[in-house]
Amino acid sequence: MSRDLRTGFGFVLNVLDVSFDVPIEIVPGHCFRRARGDEIRRIRSFLADFGGAEARIGRTFPYEHRFVQETETAGSFEVMPPEQWRYYVIELPPEPTFDTANAGVLAAVRASRLCDVELECPAVFFEGGGISYYSPPGVDVFRNVDVMLTRPSTFTPESARDVFEVNREVTALSHAHQDVARAVDMFEALSPVPRRNGLYTLGLFSVLEALLTHDAKGAYDSLTHQIRTKMVLLGRRFAKPLDYVIFGGADAASVWSKLYHVRSCIAHGGRVDFGAAKLQILKCERAAEEFLLNATKAVLRHALREPDLVLDLRAC
Repeated sequence: MSRDLRTGFGFVLNVLDVSFDVPIEIVPGHCFRRARGDEIRRIRSFLADFGGAEARIGRTFPYEHRFVQETETAGSFEVMPPEQWRYYVIELPPEPTFDTANAGVLAAVRASRLCDVELECPAVFFEGGGISYYSPPGVDVFRNVDVMLTRPSTFTPESARDVFEVNREVTALSHAHQDVARAVDMFEALSPVPRRNGLYTLGLFSVLEALLTHDAKGAYDSLTHQIRTKMVLLGRRFAKPLDYVIFGGADAASVWSKLYHVRSCIAHGGRVDFGAAKLQILKCERAAEEFLLNATKAVLRHALREPDLVLDLRAC
């Protein structure tokens, strides 16, 4: 076996506040942990060449500085001691095979898509200098530097366990539940699509429709009607209920009717005006998209837990 594949690690591009110091298994055989010595050197070299960062700061800046709030509206950055730098990795198991060397890292990233913190791993580094590059949406992490610096994502032991559990559920799906697995893959395929983009919104609806709808038989059976009624029914079973409070107390059925109007406007080339009376309860594009994203994750998570229920509901 090539020395390059003896061991390695995937670099976690996200800027994270991590509440634990010990390695924790994130998918079988792969541990999430703080980067060490030569790993940090290789990551810093990689970041120096990584595209998409704001030119006005160094690409290593977010990992080596913290924001200190000084007033309600202002603050400053301070250098962190090296032992507190925010470089994190997913460690590969010893002696990975050539065919599966990256599989665990990719599985962790895919599972994290359904969790609160969506991990990005733009490259896997191997002992001896080998690197596997990807073309991830991770470049987007650098697009809003101020937000990234002042509000890094919090990653806890529960976050890691959540990724582990989603991966376990995905890999446990039987052949009879391949439609659920396909929907998970569809959701993962949306990752490179920029947010606040009509294509992304249509993609989220496509995932929901793939899981919850059948061919409409008439107006009484329209996709709008199916999504509206089934989301209300499923919502009562979600482990974490959807937050409709942000829409000013509007009932769930009304919210889904408005969201589907947004979908129709985008799909048919219309302009979506969130200031119009018909869509005012959705507040704005950001609020509507964030809710739709959380709802799609919730449906997928529930489909992993009760695949038969969700697939039976699709036929209704």
